[in-house]
Amino acid sequence: MRDRCGSRYVALSPIGTGRAWTPDRPWDESAVNTRNLITILSMMVLVGTEVFAVAIAAGWALAGLFDLGDTVGHVLMAVFSVGAAWVMLQLWRRATSIEPLRDPAAKTR
Repeated sequence: MRDRCGSRYVALSPIGTGRAWTPDRPWDESAVNTRNLITILSMMVLVGTEVFAVAIAAGWALAGLFDLGDTVGHVLMAVFSVGAAWVMLQLWRRATSIEPLRDPAAKTR
């Protein structure tokens, strides 16, 4: 395939769409439900801030309460942060199952 300038480009298909990529229209704007995307991203920022703040605070508090030292405190913060990341992953999966990011009508086109 050639574009207006005569250079070659490869026609790629966005994942799961079955449509070819072109320089004029690199993606189909109707395929992404932007309202759901903004809602989910906003919720993830809000909840993620709280979850990671609790993870860091819990590691700091336990290390201070039991006088475990800075190194153990940092390890506890890291362990609790991994747990917080897992919680955020589960939240993302559940949120996208309730409010899908792709319109079902766009997949059937």
